[in-house]
This record gives sequence, structure tokens and C-alpha cells, in this order.
Amino acid sequence: MSFPNFPFKEIAKAITSFGYPGDLTPADIAKPTAGKMMLIHKWFLLYFSSITQEDLCNTVMDQLNHIHHPKAQRRTKLLKEQLERAHAGIHRKRQGAKERYKKAVERHKAVLEAQVEHTKGMEQQLKLKAHLAAQIENSVEDYVCGLKKGQAVYENIHTEVFNFATKHQAALNAMEAKLNLSPENLLVDMSSPLSLASYDLSQYLS
Repeated sequence: MSFPNFPFKEIAKAITSFGYPGDLTPADIAKPTAGKMMLIHKWFLLYFSSITQEDLCNTVMDQLNHIHHPKAQRRTKLLKEQLERAHAGIHRKRQGAKERYKKAVERHKAVLEAQVEHTKGMEQQLKLKAHLAAQIENSVEDYVCGLKKGQAVYENIHTEVFNFATKHQAALNAMEAKLNLSPENLLVDMSSPLSLASYDLSQYLS
């Protein structure tokens, strides 16, 4: 594509009078390249017609959006399919992550509940142990108290028996001393009533 060689003085004067983009120089206007010609045509359209910058952009983009090229369409279709597969994969991964997170939350909740139950069980065991220890301590105290009471009763009975035996022995000794019994005098046939009746006890009873 060839572009006309604009007269340098006229174009430069017009652009200088109306203003032009900073990327256009007098040398570009004198001998414009293809890229610079696009800028020059754009400058003429903007300053010598009712076309605006927005109209230019919309027109260019509309043409670009309606390009029908088989290779580009196939490439676009492949890109769309790849995007759909990528979105589907991302969705599956997100769903899988949600399920794993949900299961992890449930497991964590179950672990917390088990810990709470374990703590409650340990507290109940500690309370039961404390109760049993208190009962054992009370039983030991009752047993020791019973032993002390039994020992006191035993010692009391032992003292009473000892006192009774002592008094009984003293009475026997006093009776023997008063009767002055001797072994010869006691040789009486106790099995015979006559002998017992004929035995004179008056001498011992005076």
C-alpha cells in the first residue's frame, strides 16, 4: 500500500496550526511510513470531520469483533473449550476442597466432642475417686474408733474381773484364816452324810 507524498509546508502548517500528536514530527509528515500515515489519517478525521475519538474506537473494535476467519474461529473455539474445561476443573477442585473442608470440620467437631466427653468422664472419675477415698477414710476412722472403744471395754472388763478375782481371793484367804483350816482337819469323808453331820464345826464358827 502506497501513500501520497504530502507537501511538507502545507501539511506542517496545518498540523502546526491545529495541533498534532507528539509522536508526529515534520519529517514523518514529509515522508510518512505506514504507521505514521494511520496517525495522519486519524488526525484529518478528528479535525476536519464530525468523527470523534470514541467513534473511531467503536468502529475499529466492531470490525475486529466481526472478523470471520476459519483459523481464528477454530482457535477461538479451542480456547473457549479450554477455558470451559479449566473452569470445570476449577469448579470440581473447589467442590472437592469444600467437601474436604466440610469433612475436616466434622472430624474436628467429633474430636472436640470426644475431648469434651473424655474430660467429663475424667471429672466423674475424679469425683468418684474422691467420694470413695472419703468413704474409705470414714470407714477407717470408724474402724479405729471401734477398736479404741473395744479396747476400752476389754480393759474395763479385764479390770473388773481382776478386781473381782482379787476380792474373791482375799475373801477366801480371810475365810481360811478365820476357820484356821488345816489339812488334817479337812480329812473328812465328805461323801458320807453321817460323817459330815458328826463333824463338829462349832469350834470354827465361834
